Amino acid sequence: MVHKEGVFRMLITVREPVSKAEISAIDGITDIIIRRMSYATDIDLHTSDVKSTEDILKSKYEVLDCKILGEEEPTMTKEFYEQIVGKEPEIMKEAGKLFSEERYWEAHSVLEDLWRASTGERRIFFQGLILIAAAMVHYQRDNLEVARRIYAKAIKMIRSTAYWKQASGNISEEFKYPVEFPVKQVS
Repeated sequence: MVHKEGVFRMLITVREPVSKAEISAIDGITDIIIRRMSYATDIDLHTSDVKSTEDILKSKYEVLDCKILGEEEPTMTKEFYEQIVGKEPEIMKEAGKLFSEERYWEAHSVLEDLWRASTGERRIFFQGLILIAAAMVHYQRDNLEVARRIYAKAIKMIRSTAYWKQASGNISEEFKYPVEFPVKQVS
């Protein structure tokens, strides 16, 4: 909930394209990260006044979603990991939904516990999916060269596992990560 004393991390999704300079001009907002999706823009930021920040952004943009992030991590016990492994189908479905919505940062977070709880080839497979999500975050931030390198590494990792063939039949219809790296048009 709290990043630094009295400072909250928020994730706001707006319909319009937004620049970092526009958001920086709003008082009390720091640590801004902009991620562009095909249909919206995610603004990841820190603020000491959640209500005021939300009100200001709603007055300037069409806000599609607003979340306070940074809740404390659960205790990583053996029991916690066993519960996570038991929820693999639900976690994959949620990750697939987030991928199809181009919410790659959130998909990365959802898959992370599954990766931590896994071993062997399953662990490599989930790490590859997380890296694809990370590559797509870089893509959204126009870091194309970094995105291409991470993406290539991720595909190689995933395809190196026998779990890839087994899991591909179990992956939700909603879970569609790109087979070919998308290319942004340069204007």
